[in-house]
Amino acid sequence: MTVTGKVVKGSGVTVAQVFDGGGGNTLCELQFNGKSFGLFYEESKDSGGNNTLNAPAALNTNYTSPYFKVGNHDQNTSAGPISTTAHSIVENYSVVVVHQ
Repeated sequence: MTVTGKVVKGSGVTVAQVFDGGGGNTLCELQFNGKSFGLFYEESKDSGGNNTLNAPAALNTNYTSPYFKVGNHDQNTSAGPISTTAHSIVENYSVVVVHQ
């Protein structure tokens, strides 16, 4: 699966995730910090770490990601009432799936 999209607003946003095969735990997340992308890798629950990918990107700039489960997984939100002002906005333009 390959996705093309862009972060329109926000930072600390996970735009793609890969899950393990059985437990439903996230193995890695592609995160946008407002200036670049990083990879958060978590081999077991609550024992992860961040890696800089040296992939600078600006808001409103298209990216292409070959990852599973795409979307806007905002890491800076907290519990409470729904706000009318979005903290982050992610737009996905294309999702291509190829089975071999």
